[in-house]
Amino acid sequence: MPPTEAEPLLLRFYWTAAFSLVAAVLAAWLIRRGLRGQSVGDHPVCRRCAYDLFALPAGAARCPECGADLAAPRATVRGGDRRPRPRTVLAGAACAAAALVGAILAARAGVRAWAFDANRPTWWLTRQIAADVPTDQREQASAELRRRLREDLLSRGQIDAITARVLDLQTGPSHSWRTGGFVIMARERKTVSDADWTRFASQNVRYDVSCRPRIAVGEALPVEIQERQLQSRSSKFWFDHKVTRVEVDGVPLPAVPDGAWPSPNLTSRAPYGPVGYYLEPALIARAGARPGAHTLTLHLDVSGGEYLPPNGPEGGPPALFRRQQIIHLPWTLLPAGAPTVDLIRSPQIDATVRAGTGPVEVECEVQHDGRPKVSVQVRRNDTSVTLSMSAELRAGARTWPAGESVSTPDTGGLYTTRVLPGFDADRVDVILRPAPDAGRQTVSVTEIWGGEITFKDVRVRWSDYQRTIGPPRPPGRRVGAQ
Repeated sequence: MPPTEAEPLLLRFYWTAAFSLVAAVLAAWLIRRGLRGQSVGDHPVCRRCAYDLFALPAGAARCPECGADLAAPRATVRGGDRRPRPRTVLAGAACAAAALVGAILAARAGVRAWAFDANRPTWWLTRQIAADVPTDQREQASAELRRRLREDLLSRGQIDAITARVLDLQTGPSHSWRTGGFVIMARERKTVSDADWTRFASQNVRYDVSCRPRIAVGEALPVEIQERQLQSRSSKFWFDHKVTRVEVDGVPLPAVPDGAWPSPNLTSRAPYGPVGYYLEPALIARAGARPGAHTLTLHLDVSGGEYLPPNGPEGGPPALFRRQQIIHLPWTLLPAGAPTVDLIRSPQIDATVRAGTGPVEVECEVQHDGRPKVSVQVRRNDTSVTLSMSAELRAGARTWPAGESVSTPDTGGLYTTRVLPGFDADRVDVILRPAPDAGRQTVSVTEIWGGEITFKDVRVRWSDYQRTIGPPRPPGRRVGAQ
């Protein structure tokens, strides 16, 4: 929290604590003085029972009242008896009450001040940079540590300790950009070693690799490689990866002529859809894979470095690190023609899908070559059921296939776009049918809804830009125009 909000509470704690301490000391002194009392007369008295020993016969060795040995050290009190001072005791009690009130106010101010990270010691904030600390508390502590770093309030030892905590946290699932920002700021101040900086860069990128769990003989195996940069809001680093080797059950696969960069063993071409890479059926057969369980092994070469400043040396940014990553992915090969995407239906599922799907938007934009490009977007309010649908547009007796799309809880609605020669409708019916082939092109979809939905009389929104300055609409009757 901002130190401008925390400082008044901290000052209040100091003032109330000091007042409470002074009042407590004064109360102790007054109560002791009042209970001890003041001297009355000058006769000696017995310390034990306060008996007046004046005119005691010479040679008397014991107190006539209690029998105490008067010859013992400090057996008598010289200067007379003492009487308590009630007013002094009362004043001491009042000071004690004030001290108690001050202690309560100081404790309250201290608790409130402790809630502000600006009032907490650096060692405490450093301990908050840990995976077992809630994310909001960890990020608040990191923000306060960055503030102290900007204001040069941290020693070199404290910076090293915080950097070590961030690097350890970076390897776990709880890392966030805000905690890593401390290391970047410290590096800019030249307080992070080259070894720690290289480790920070290397741990800053992860590659999540997955493949489809099962395919049938004759189908391609979809493979997805996702690069995840923990410092997504930072432009300090560049990263690169390349699949240098692909194996099926330990059998290395050769490169293909049209292999996709950065893997010469995988392809990303049609007709297999939007997933990053595919292992072609011919390579699967070449590896001798038969129906059953198999393992796909990818050798990933990962490198990364720091971008050079605008006026830095020429020749490109050098690599700070280079590492090898080997990923083993289990998958199953089924006999040819075996279904790998299941169709699910039930009254409850049908009702959920129909209630949570829609509305539909259809847009047509005439390209520069005169061909209409049609986009269909289907919104979904409930994505709990996975859809893999093909869209068909119908106007009167004419139909146009508008493409296929997959909707999962992670991707949201359905969207297709395709050039449809001869399309000239102003209103259409949009028909969505199950498309298992589209589901087979993904790495995760194994079951889809098996029903059909029709949206009647959907208006086609033609681009105003193309209508005014673009090529003319295709000739012919505008089917469905009203």
